[in-house]
Amino acid sequence: MKQSPAIKDLCDAEWKRLQSIRFQLLELHPFWGSLLMSVRIRFTATLPTFGATDCVREIWLNPVHTQHLSHAQLGFVVIHELGHILMLSGARRNGRDLHLWNCATDYAINRMIMDIRHPWSGGPLYGPPNGEYPQLGVVNVLLDCRFRGHVAEVIYERLARELVEPGTTITIRLHNGEGTGETTIEGVQHHGGGVDIHLPFALSEQDYERVTEAIEDAVQAWSSGKKRGNIPGEVVRVIKRIEGEPVHWETILAQRLGHQFGGEEWDIRRPNRRWLAHGFIAPSVQREEPGNLVVAIDTSGSMDTRTLGRFMAQLDRLAELAPDTTLIVCDSVIHDVVKPHALRSYLQRGKLPGGGGTNHRPVFDWIANSGLRPALFVGITDLASRFPEKPPQFPVLWLTPSRHAKAPWGDVLVTQ
Repeated sequence: MKQSPAIKDLCDAEWKRLQSIRFQLLELHPFWGSLLMSVRIRFTATLPTFGATDCVREIWLNPVHTQHLSHAQLGFVVIHELGHILMLSGARRNGRDLHLWNCATDYAINRMIMDIRHPWSGGPLYGPPNGEYPQLGVVNVLLDCRFRGHVAEVIYERLARELVEPGTTITIRLHNGEGTGETTIEGVQHHGGGVDIHLPFALSEQDYERVTEAIEDAVQAWSSGKKRGNIPGEVVRVIKRIEGEPVHWETILAQRLGHQFGGEEWDIRRPNRRWLAHGFIAPSVQREEPGNLVVAIDTSGSMDTRTLGRFMAQLDRLAELAPDTTLIVCDSVIHDVVKPHALRSYLQRGKLPGGGGTNHRPVFDWIANSGLRPALFVGITDLASRFPEKPPQFPVLWLTPSRHAKAPWGDVLVTQ
């Protein structure tokens, strides 16, 4: 089916705007500009949203809808689609509920877009297309400060515990090539959020290789461009996953702490040297005030010596990331509470008391009675324990070995 003259004119106009975004990104953010050059973008007037992506190789834009967007809003939509390709959203689903996973990946990507800064004004380069549009109605993108710095897997677990409006299943038509034909796709999840649709295409081995190559080329473009602009820290994590290299827990925790502690002023001109030491590329953060980190390590009989030894070796790095770290050593009772100034010398002893049963209730009781207000609580445990019925009023992250029980609340990070 051929496009009408009016639609063709719209496509031409939107293509020119897309080209201006490409040039802007190549100049200001070479990583993103290079990645955008590696994908194929098509225009189709049949989408019920601004865009769509197969999350690996192609992007579709509906010029009927995108014509109403400002330059900054169109840039947001384009980067959003690139984000799904960059983060391999389809491949990472791993059997999770499709609607919740679509929402989780959108939340993660949209926060990432807001960290792409303009080098002169310091504000976000692109902005979300919130508003009311002809045919689309009211659009509110999935953007929540609670999920700043959280990977999609963690956001998914939080959404699974909340009341989330269900998505709808629709059938869409996509133009092929230069509008000479159409493909009908049934059973597509329209998850809300107003920006796009994630197409349920199967991914081949060649697709993985192609995305890997595009990411590596984009990293090279960023490096060759005197490291101008933004490059997402999770890029390194994605590359390592594709190559089969294990991702160490302190790498992801470094990302978490960087967002959890202090203010939210980012400096995109200089990568954070402390995170670089962990193989993690991210802009530096100007923190207003450091927060308190409380770490509880489970020394019960179910935590084997090898696992405890691995955690002990990394606690020193953890203290470097967050100098105000209080350590609680416990099994069914608290054995030691180590204040920040004594943490290094305590760790040098190389021995942890314990070996009994497991109960985390005394830990949370101690925190409540101590007057501390942790910016983050990290529990190192296999979760075979007893817990308070209600979660505390501060964020909780559990670091667990691969074999672990179910967490009562909080986010879970399985260590390598």
